Amino acid sequence: LDLNGYMITTTKTITNNGELKIINSSNNSSTVGTNGSITLFTNNGTLEIENTNVNGYNSLVNSTSGTLKVKDAVINSSNQAINNSGTLSVDGTNITGTNYAFYNNSTVANTISNSTLTSSSNAIYKNNSSETTILNTTIKGSVTNSKSTGILNITGGETGNTITGPMSNTGKANIIGMKISYSSNYYDHEQAINNSGVMK
Repeated sequence: LDLNGYMITTTKTITNNGELKIINSSNNSSTVGTNGSITLFTNNGTLEIENTNVNGYNSLVNSTSGTLKVKDAVINSSNQAINNSGTLSVDGTNITGTNYAFYNNSTVANTISNSTLTSSSNAIYKNNSSETTILNTTIKGSVTNSKSTGILNITGGETGNTITGPMSNTGKANIIGMKISYSSNYYDHEQAINNSGVMK
């Protein structure tokens, strides 16, 4: 489905149970959005979104059976931008969610690269035991690895990336090449890092 610079606006959820690819081949921006307090996309199959803006309350929900691929997109949400329980890969995408930019509950490995995660609350909330890898991505908001068996890898790029917000780790967290900038009164957290697991 090539939006070619056009928009889709809906008050109903778009559910994918098969294979759906949404692209924009135009130099003008394309948007899929809703003004309602609904989940915009529910993916139970294979969903690819490329060079497209996605605006919703819960923008993208990827189920346990779903495979979600996002590239060179802009995801905006007034609640959850991406709620993932399946297979996910994101590249070159700006992700903003008021409460959650990326909520991960998947049992398989997932990767976000060359992107930006922004939230006034939870930029990353990892509530699973699988491995999550964040590469060359700027993180604006809190980072939580909540499971004792969860593995969270965050690696900065050559020019350096920043985590702006508090970090809480119960599992295993590997932080490499990231700048950490945090004010103790920001995000209503008193500690910049709260670690009860293994952090390197």
